[in-house]
Amino acid sequence: MVTTSEIRLSDRQLLDLMMPLKPADENDQLDVAIERFASIVWSTICEPGDSVAGLLVQSLGAAEVLAGELNQISSGQYLSKLDEAGVDPEVLHLKGDFAEVLMQSRQRWRPRINFGSVTEAIDHASSTGIAFIEQSSKRWPNALRVLDRHQPMGLWFRGSPENLKYLDGSISIVGSRVATTYGECSTDDLVAGIVQSGYATVSGGAYGIDARAHRATLASAGITASIMAGGLARLYPSGHWQLFEEIASTGLLLAELPPNAEPTKWRFLQRNRLIAALGAVTVLVEAAPRSGALSTAARAIQLDKPVGAVPGPINSASSQGCHELIKAGQAELVTSASDVIRLASGLGPAFEEQTQARGALETRALDALGFGSKTVAQIRTKAGLTESEVQLALANLALDGTIGNIEGKWKRLPTRV
Repeated sequence: MVTTSEIRLSDRQLLDLMMPLKPADENDQLDVAIERFASIVWSTICEPGDSVAGLLVQSLGAAEVLAGELNQISSGQYLSKLDEAGVDPEVLHLKGDFAEVLMQSRQRWRPRINFGSVTEAIDHASSTGIAFIEQSSKRWPNALRVLDRHQPMGLWFRGSPENLKYLDGSISIVGSRVATTYGECSTDDLVAGIVQSGYATVSGGAYGIDARAHRATLASAGITASIMAGGLARLYPSGHWQLFEEIASTGLLLAELPPNAEPTKWRFLQRNRLIAALGAVTVLVEAAPRSGALSTAARAIQLDKPVGAVPGPINSASSQGCHELIKAGQAELVTSASDVIRLASGLGPAFEEQTQARGALETRALDALGFGSKTVAQIRTKAGLTESEVQLALANLALDGTIGNIEGKWKRLPTRV
């Protein structure tokens, strides 16, 4: 285990420094504080997506690598540590000679190893309600692990820590910054159904479709998370300050960079990988051929995650990007929240065939059930069926594995095919 002396601090200094960022339900464990501090340091050292730092931190731990950098250990020592950890840099596609790669990386890292900047970031966070979690935290979103060594070194966030659990399996919604009325209304309809089905939404807080998705989620009393390209003290766009405050009060504002980090073009592009990774499906609502939202869709495709695209008028430039993805077979055409939920649940063509084969009673009962959970009485009332009809329909749906009874309520059971 790395000691505080190896990272040039005393035990008391470290615990005092990290106390404001410690979740209320965690003990004052020194090893946890060391790893969290080291992760914060790496979030200030690295640009998003740094694969070399990511490889080392994932393999050895943030504290171990920070100690290695402060003591400038050799590339050979790193290779020995990686070998002990059972990691082969070549297998992980780290290109080039390791010694050369490490030397070049250190040219990027060394000017930024500044504990003054780190303590400034921590002080700013603690005074403005910003918290931090590291990759080893029990609250770390598992969805981000698909990014492998391109995961963030940590996440700075505003909002209740309890809301972090909603990020896994959320729905990402992105689109044009110059949204049409059609795009806004489509977003409202999709989000209402998505929230009713129990999913959180994720987007980037930009003008247009992003903001509409956030607002529609808030209006539906759902959980929404906005991922920033810069730090949480440099919210962008600044014109959405009030929206961001509303999101933080009930959902989450997230960033992988320290509070005062500036949003730049590179960081926007890297931010999109987080939106794509968090979403069980990424939905594109309006995108011109050169729309930035297409980069988020491309990231999702690279991660082998489903992408849904909302079709628009054939003569609308705002929908051309969506149409191109659909034509290329890279996105599924979606026209309703149920289409999105089907993609998020991993349901394919067999789902549609099964739906078409159902009888009238089963179809009406399933329509009434929707994607939430309901009692028999609620389903019967909404479907307009008799007691015996609804019982027969539910029995048949349960028999084919479509639904299940959980604590007295019926719910769909998504089955991958």
